[in-house]
Amino acid sequence: MNGIETINLLSRRCAYCQRYNLEYLTRFKLSKILRSKQLSVPIGFISFNSSFYSFSDMSFGGCVPIIAFLVLQIVVIVFLLFTVKKKNKVQKQLKENEEKHRQMFNSLSVGFGLYELVLDDNGQPVDYIIRDANLQLLKAHNMSLKDVINKRGSEVFEYCSDKWKEKIAKVALTGGVGKSIEYVDAQDKYYELHAYSPQLNFFAVIYNDITENEKAKAALLVQKYQIEGILKGTNAGTWDWDIKASSFIVNERWAEIVGHDLIYPQSVKDEIIFEFVAQDDRKKVDETIARVFAKELDYFDMEFRLKHKNGQYVWIYSRGSVLEWDADGKPLRMMGTCLDVTDRKEAALALDESEKRFKTVFHKSKAVMFIVDPETTEIVDVNNTAANFYGYSKESLLGMSMDKINILSRDEIAHEMNRARLENKSVFSFKHRLASGGIRYVNVIASPITVNNKEFLHSIVIDNTIAVEAKYKLKQINKRFKGINNIIHYKASSINDLLDFTLNESIEFTNSDFGVVYHCDSENGVLCLNNWSQNVNLTHPYQNHTDGLDNMDCLNKALKSKKAVIENNPKHYYPFQKPEGLNGDLLKSITLPVVVNNQVVALFWLATKDNSYSKFHAGQLMLLLDTAWIMVEKQRMKG
Repeated sequence: MNGIETINLLSRRCAYCQRYNLEYLTRFKLSKILRSKQLSVPIGFISFNSSFYSFSDMSFGGCVPIIAFLVLQIVVIVFLLFTVKKKNKVQKQLKENEEKHRQMFNSLSVGFGLYELVLDDNGQPVDYIIRDANLQLLKAHNMSLKDVINKRGSEVFEYCSDKWKEKIAKVALTGGVGKSIEYVDAQDKYYELHAYSPQLNFFAVIYNDITENEKAKAALLVQKYQIEGILKGTNAGTWDWDIKASSFIVNERWAEIVGHDLIYPQSVKDEIIFEFVAQDDRKKVDETIARVFAKELDYFDMEFRLKHKNGQYVWIYSRGSVLEWDADGKPLRMMGTCLDVTDRKEAALALDESEKRFKTVFHKSKAVMFIVDPETTEIVDVNNTAANFYGYSKESLLGMSMDKINILSRDEIAHEMNRARLENKSVFSFKHRLASGGIRYVNVIASPITVNNKEFLHSIVIDNTIAVEAKYKLKQINKRFKGINNIIHYKASSINDLLDFTLNESIEFTNSDFGVVYHCDSENGVLCLNNWSQNVNLTHPYQNHTDGLDNMDCLNKALKSKKAVIENNPKHYYPFQKPEGLNGDLLKSITLPVVVNNQVVALFWLATKDNSYSKFHAGQLMLLLDTAWIMVEKQRMKG
């Protein structure tokens, strides 16, 4: 109910004032109104003297003073209501402002605390009382406001350096500001503290958590020491190029490399630095820098020469990159290092020159040479002479495993190569296979060499086939003479016994696996076995002599040609072999005719799985068999 409504109500009530006690009514109504508005107004303020008014003689005119009085009272009440309302509004605004400030206080990103200094009887600071703290400060210490408010700092905070205590006490007593960085071991955190005094004996502190910054600074410091240690340990020079300002900053080691003292403690014009670069290398250096600036390369990375103070040139290895670019993508700053690699470079150049000489000797030599990786047994380099010797192209030999050439297995070859590396054995004798399939007897002189920290075997191959074959032939001739001597002095019991003995001598002479002797029965056109054999048939027919030699088996070829027939690459089984023995390997063979008076009277057939036969074998065996047949004829004459 507002003031106007109250006045209207009271005005209506005045028309019936004769029926009511006016003083009671007025007191009751106004008191109720005041209480409803929570106003503290003495009810005695509104008082009536009933004797002053004559209710019995009251007329319309007599009510005027009463109404005027009531209106006055109502005006006073309305004024009081307005005043209280305004006061409540101000209090509400103050409360809202206080809440806003409290929210702002608690929403600060830094910690904040208000403290009152505690002095002893002598006026000396001994402690402080916590008067207020925001949420950030409480959160940092995992506390609530009730845990710290109005408590002594010594009871709440365990950390605080004596130096900082003296500083904040001075701030509280004399004003001013204080600043310090404190480390809290329990939290493993660093705080930057700013203190000021809002009034005497009070101080406020702002706590800024700078842990990340401090740890980053510590990490940068460690990194700095590491980089300095690396640069010192590697003896590296450094350069810092301000491209926009066209200036360099170099360290003492860089200056030392070119024979100068660090006479430019500040920046040096880049044109001075580039004057040190050898003229023959300048174009390549400029091109590489241009490619880095164009972002074609991530790094400047190259070796080039700088002119030393003594007039000579030193080789350096320099590496760097652009660290800053402008908004248009143009380079602003480039940094890098350089190492003096003169000794290594000169050694490398000498080695390179030596390698060139070696390659010249290697590729132009008339000796068969190749280089083998002992781990894989593969050929990594070969000269033209080797390609011609083996009958392969040079490209085919590169990467070829040695077991394609050496008749030994790969494991056996690896074993021999390991002996060459570890036992210092240098000369080996092998059988090497040519592209044509022919076998060459070779001596291999192997020497370990190191290329790019990897070990290889350099091999020189000497063809020793002629010497080996000559030695073998001499040995075989001796064996043949021995065989002839054995046949001459053999006391045979019969002609068949002598033929069997001669066959055994032939098998031993040729290292064959077995052999047989066939007699030639020209009248019946049949070859008859001298003795039983589990490998061949007892008889074998003559073939039509009108057939070409290419269509005949080896026995009929020898019978018709009256010459030795050698089969080192058989394509099929022999027709005179027994069927039950045809499940094995194809046999190499040699067929030797015994010719008497221009007639073939017998055939010696020798066979082997692994060995091969040659014309030398044929010639020596023919001499042996001729001698044997003379002995047969003598035996026959005796009989």
